[in-house]
Amino acid sequence: MRTIDILALLIFLVLMIFFVAFTQDNMRERIREMRQRRNNDPQSKLSAVTNTTQKSFEFESIKRTFLVHVPSAYDGKKTVPLVLCFHGGIGTGKQLEQTTSFSQLADKENFIVVYPDGHNNQWNDGRGSGFSGIPTANDVGFVSALIDYMQKNYRVDPQRIYATGGSNGGIFTNRLGVELSNKFAAIAPVVANLPINPQSNKPYAPEPSKQKPLSVLMINGVDDTFVKWEGGRVKGSTGRVTSVAETVSSWVELNGCNQKPEVTNLPDKVPDDRTTVRREIYTGCKSGTEVILYAIVGGGHGWHGSTDQRVNSNRNLTGNLSREINSTEVI
Repeated sequence: MRTIDILALLIFLVLMIFFVAFTQDNMRERIREMRQRRNNDPQSKLSAVTNTTQKSFEFESIKRTFLVHVPSAYDGKKTVPLVLCFHGGIGTGKQLEQTTSFSQLADKENFIVVYPDGHNNQWNDGRGSGFSGIPTANDVGFVSALIDYMQKNYRVDPQRIYATGGSNGGIFTNRLGVELSNKFAAIAPVVANLPINPQSNKPYAPEPSKQKPLSVLMINGVDDTFVKWEGGRVKGSTGRVTSVAETVSSWVELNGCNQKPEVTNLPDKVPDDRTTVRREIYTGCKSGTEVILYAIVGGGHGWHGSTDQRVNSNRNLTGNLSREINSTEVI
């Protein structure tokens, strides 16, 4: 290779390193600004939705806050299902309520939905890394205590408790499925895979010998640049996740499902959203469970099907958000 070619290559590599560092610093600065604005706004965690109230209790010397939405038909006489919804990194429970419209669905279908707030606006999802430094809170313990709190204060059906979440909250949902499988009937992680433990360099994978079967529904964007389809480092952090295929395989193995799924390419109802949907259903699972993957072909990172305009305005950053399905209703 000629000297001039080597010099040009070195200059290119230096520029790329500078660009990556600048991009990461710029993202961190945006995150700091967003958190500061939120912390200065007393309304940042208060819901405007009817029958949604803010609650809190202290867990391991930390005040933990969460929103509880009680459906309008709830009378406290009959038990109802409980859905826990976990926001993404730097998010809040209030934001997720707006993004998902789960409260409106809860009124129609008669279930209670809870939107917890992560400590420092993030969840300790097992990757050992986050947007806001290294998460240290015992979030698995907090969720277990939160479920106990809800069962004590509301008429919750213990056989119908579910967890869902997006991004950091979805990765955390996967971790909850591994560590608290005895408390959940099913989980639904969105744009999220199983986390990789940085100490052991192994994924937080379910173990059939230690856990009961657990139904799992996953929604992942094939072109997601934050939590990538093929796994690896999560954008904006040093933490890593497994691939979608590895995540699905782990849950299929736990539930003893058929290895070959029933695959359906759903009709392209909204051609201008630049996405299509492939559904994979793994049947023959133990205890009537199932594992389902919705692959959003051409889809990026976000709550697919959300009508929240703020979510859709970030498409340049997140990639295409599908309107072919409504993630909340699918879940």
